[in-house]
Amino acid sequence: MNWIKRGCLLVLVALSVAMLPVEAREERSGAFFGLSWGQSNFKTSSNTIEPSDCGGGIPCGISESSDMWKLFGGYRFGDWVAMEGTLRTFGEAEGTMAGRTFEIEGNALDLHLRGMAPVGPVDFFLKLGMSFVDGEYSQTCTVGCTSGKVDLGQTGFSGGLGIMGNIGNVGLRLEWEPYNMASFSRTDVFSLGIQYRFGY
Repeated sequence: MNWIKRGCLLVLVALSVAMLPVEAREERSGAFFGLSWGQSNFKTSSNTIEPSDCGGGIPCGISESSDMWKLFGGYRFGDWVAMEGTLRTFGEAEGTMAGRTFEIEGNALDLHLRGMAPVGPVDFFLKLGMSFVDGEYSQTCTVGCTSGKVDLGQTGFSGGLGIMGNIGNVGLRLEWEPYNMASFSRTDVFSLGIQYRFGY
């Protein structure tokens, strides 16, 4: 997809810039906020479409994607550590399989500690913390299954990896964040974002 190509280009540019000589600078401290957009990928554990359930009333073989967005903000303590809160939507993914039409949707509130490794104007970062997920799987059946809904709400550990290129107080972020949503074996979120930091 186009946003993936742009994300790869951003990484290549950031890595190239990081290799250039950089003059001494002050720490990147201060409060920040931002917005990201990207894609959520929902997968159950089977790689083939099966009419049976993987568990919890959710069928095997689902592999669907949806657009997503998130708002985030927090405070950066120097170059190395930041606290970050995020309000996100996983979007709405729809599909059909084995006599059923289904829909997946979800939102989450995240609280993360972000550790960073600055290399020139580029920050490589790792996030670890907690997520409070609210989601739902619903299906309407015509053959060989039952219509109904499954609650995907869950509280647990979460994290992610990313890279951010800094231009003054503006940062451009590329991130990967894996999530656990009840019976789904994988929910991967890829996003591109922009943030503004208050401070010097």
